[in-house]
Amino acid sequence: MEITDVLFAIVPILFVVVFISVFTVVIVTIVKGISSSHRMTGAVDRTISQAMDSISGGFQSLMLNNRGGVLIPQITADFPDFSPTVALGCAKEAVRMKYTDDTMTVGNAVISDYTRSSGKSTVVIEVSAASRGSGNRKYIVLYENTLERNINCPHCGAPLKDSVGNICAYCGSQIEKAESGGWKVSSVMAG
Repeated sequence: MEITDVLFAIVPILFVVVFISVFTVVIVTIVKGISSSHRMTGAVDRTISQAMDSISGGFQSLMLNNRGGVLIPQITADFPDFSPTVALGCAKEAVRMKYTDDTMTVGNAVISDYTRSSGKSTVVIEVSAASRGSGNRKYIVLYENTLERNINCPHCGAPLKDSVGNICAYCGSQIEKAESGGWKVSSVMAG
């Protein structure tokens, strides 16, 4: 057997071995790249999620019952000087004050209900807040205006409980319309 015959027999075998080795290295590199990319994607996803939490104050969307568009015209018809901006700001501040937590971030506030009864009007405000300890929460704030009415006639001093409308039952004098006691937060509770 000549050397050329041996070389011709070994070269194809060497070629196959080299090809399989290179192919194996390429496959291993691709698999490691995919695995590394997947780990990298996980790390990138976590970083993006942390950045979004930081930007949004830790909020995920909380469903609040916003009926302000319907209720604000009703409230301002009864109380022309009512300010939704002031009411919502007071509600947010009330939540901050009651639930003092350094990690709490107060988010959105909406008007969700309005009721009137004899002598008292109540605006229900929903406030969303988030904190690291308790996550996202909804708080209900009652913002009330109580009508202040004299219990005695300012002219004769008679009790007004027996009076009809704005006329004193004893002296017949006209009694001034009840004055608004002003808007104030009366209650804050977790919703």
